Amino acid sequence: METLAAIEARHEREMEDLKEKIKEMLKAAPKKGNARGEAETRAIQMEYALKAKHIEEIDEFEERGGDEAVLAAAAGEVEVVVEAKVEKSKEEIEAERQAAEEAERLRQEAIIQAKRDKNKKKKDKKASKEQEREQEKAELRAMAGPGGRAIEIAHMSKLLAPLGLKIKDIPADGNCLYRAVVSELQRIGQSAAVSVHSFEELRVVTGRYLLAHQEDFAPFLEMDAGSVEYENYCKAVMSPTAAEWGGQVELRAISNALNLEINVYRVGNPVLVIEPEVEGNSNSSSSNSNSNSSESGSSRSIGSISLTYHEHYYALGEHYNAVTPL
Repeated sequence: METLAAIEARHEREMEDLKEKIKEMLKAAPKKGNARGEAETRAIQMEYALKAKHIEEIDEFEERGGDEAVLAAAAGEVEVVVEAKVEKSKEEIEAERQAAEEAERLRQEAIIQAKRDKNKKKKDKKASKEQEREQEKAELRAMAGPGGRAIEIAHMSKLLAPLGLKIKDIPADGNCLYRAVVSELQRIGQSAAVSVHSFEELRVVTGRYLLAHQEDFAPFLEMDAGSVEYENYCKAVMSPTAAEWGGQVELRAISNALNLEINVYRVGNPVLVIEPEVEGNSNSSSSNSNSNSSESGSSRSIGSISLTYHEHYYALGEHYNAVTPL
């Protein structure tokens, strides 16, 4: 019988194996369209099915008595066979009997002590595990309906509809943030301070800005300004083949470099408004969807774009899309 630790270790291995299988499945799927969406939904269902199986195995293990039952079964399998090949005196036989009794007494005391030592930890762990399992069961019940991707798209569409916009699908190739920004620049007519026509050009602009303003950005990446680590990161940002994912740090750099206001729509959160920072203007970002760009002279942005941020659009991580008129 497996112990709880052995079961949990096996569960981790099985989950890692599934993630590799999902990764290969999605790599073979089309980059966009209905087939891609079906593959993503299938990936989510596979992951939650394995989680449900793991929860069921833990529940069955606890019902069978947990680690105490495993320990008792192991003790019952141990047999001590004593073969007397020579005659022994009554004193030797009595001494051996007493030694065997003492050994058995010590063994029983050790088992009892081990149980006592584990009781508190087991109770606390059991309570925590039960809470986690209940939460996972609730998530599984929630996911039994439409997939997470479909739910997120439906909510995002409700956010964009009053603005006369809808989601514009951007490929998930590690360059989605940069591709989405370029798509938006083309939609608004290239009204940025620096003209860029491809995600490759935008990566170079972003990486150079990060290099030129190391003191401003390095702390947010938990790196030291001027370090080899930070310079290598900036080089990866500039590389179209490294496919280094972009996030809020890169969006801030793009906003400043292009003097561009960036609005990021997120399900369940206010619109993130990133305004370009210029000397003497510290009001750089807001979570208020009605915020306007700063109007202090040259600090006013000369363009405004909109992006959508997704957590469930693809199974392998966060994703950015552009928008397009309805």
